[in-house]
Amino acid sequence: MQTIFKTLNGEHKVRQAYQQLLDRWPVEHDQLFVPTCSGETHVIVCGPDKGSALVLLHGSGSNSARWMSEVPTWSEDRKVVLIDMIGEPGLSSATRPDFKSSGYADWFSDLCEQLGLSQVHLLGESLGGWVALDFAIRRSDGVRSLSLFCPGGIGPMKTGSLVLKTLPFMMFGAWGRRKALEMALGQNPVKAAGMSPEQWAFFELVWREFKPRREKLPLRTDAELKGLSMPVLLVMGERDAMIDAVATEARLKAHAQNIAIHMLPGVGHLLPNQITTVVNFLNCADASE
Repeated sequence: MQTIFKTLNGEHKVRQAYQQLLDRWPVEHDQLFVPTCSGETHVIVCGPDKGSALVLLHGSGSNSARWMSEVPTWSEDRKVVLIDMIGEPGLSSATRPDFKSSGYADWFSDLCEQLGLSQVHLLGESLGGWVALDFAIRRSDGVRSLSLFCPGGIGPMKTGSLVLKTLPFMMFGAWGRRKALEMALGQNPVKAAGMSPEQWAFFELVWREFKPRREKLPLRTDAELKGLSMPVLLVMGERDAMIDAVATEARLKAHAQNIAIHMLPGVGHLLPNQITTVVNFLNCADASE
């Protein structure tokens, strides 16, 4: 059986801690376990059932708890659907499709069909950004708008050099792990992302117990990026240590048809709160229908 954790005890600790966060979810919601072609998927649904839903895909080593600070505002006037990505430390299947296949798009398409979502506003972060982009390229008719937070698949990844920089710190216990996380995500990530101390403690636990994917994310072609006809929002940190922000911005500017870009000075891979930016973008996308 495929395992995505270092130990069974570590898996138990992560799931227990995640459940404690879910028990304190900030808004009224429903939790669903949806059968799909890639196994059962955990979904949280918030907000009124009107218009095109906003669907959220978190990054690697994360789950839907990533969005706890944002969801109260985003779900005020629209349905928000939060997905625990397969193969990640949420409550979904441990299945990890080949990045070079249509596996993630098939899974997400199946999930949307099961949930009755014909067209969505799609927001993905990092690995979730890659999955969102992949789906938008393969199934463009299902995406009303596409929001990408520090996405993979457009600019080159920097993970090789990052591993070399952070590896020596891993020998120094909790302090070293915290320092390595700051190097990967940016200084003072708790304050930057608006996370509670409990959220950050959870993600530090995940960092200790989880086995992330190590494969490089395939880059999309120029022709694929040119095919993005929906409104696209790109938000990146200028000092992203994991993905080349300059190349990502340049490629989308050159090829995407309807693009809004927010490059954040002095910010790393973990972005500060983007509640207002997303609300304004979604309102503009809805108004253009």
